[in-house]
Amino acid sequence: MNEFSMNATDAYRIGIKLFLDPATPVDLEKVIPIFHGWIQNQSLPGHLLIDVADYSHVKDGPGVVVVGHESNVALDEAAGRPGFYYARKRPHGGPFAQRFAEILGHALAGAKKVAADASVRFISNEVLVRVNDRLAAPNTPEVFAALKDEIARCLHTAGGSQPTLEHHADPNIAFEVLAKFECGGLQ
Repeated sequence: MNEFSMNATDAYRIGIKLFLDPATPVDLEKVIPIFHGWIQNQSLPGHLLIDVADYSHVKDGPGVVVVGHESNVALDEAAGRPGFYYARKRPHGGPFAQRFAEILGHALAGAKKVAADASVRFISNEVLVRVNDRLAAPNTPEVFAALKDEIARCLHTAGGSQPTLEHHADPNIAFEVLAKFECGGLQ
């Protein structure tokens, strides 16, 4: 191991996507002024919100993004599954489980705010977890083995049942797992 080697549990660029209920589609054009209001009111505690970027014209793309100092949030349409995506960008202390739980809390709070402001619903039985750090957490079975227990434990604490984690090791994409809940789900 050299001085630049990192452990998967050192990763902090963690993203969480909560999927929209297909029965409540959202018009991304109508989200733009909502997100501008978030910036004007600094509506996400502990975050400096800076700008809104509109990528709604990109099919299956990033949608509408609120650029922040600590993180970016978006109503995105990636992989054809619209949802609220919270992506941490800045380091913050504590062990992986603590950082992950904090990020999950921000994602849930942001999705709740979008649901109220844009009159949409989210499904609670699936969540996508992504680690956007290919140096610390390449998309390998070894990284999945290192992170799965902490991810499952944090999701279980926030949800009603123990999630099943699906991981597809593909070195061409960032590490991600799809968590599914048999009953209950994220609150």
